[in-house]
Amino acid sequence: MLGVPEGLGYLLGVVRSHNRWRGFECVNLIVSENVRSPLAKSLYLSDMMRRYVEGRPGKRFY
Repeated sequence: MLGVPEGLGYLLGVVRSHNRWRGFECVNLIVSENVRSPLAKSLYLSDMMRRYVEGRPGKRFY
């Protein structure tokens, strides 16, 4: 990978491989270890994930 130190590149590869295995090649029987759907991941990783609101419902602002 361009611009990534060798050790970090290796670690990222291991994590990517493990995530692929967990997401597509095994059955997670422990609820807390279930894999999120692509839709849930996109919502979780969105900018709105790190926002908070002030005010009452219907009159909230960021």
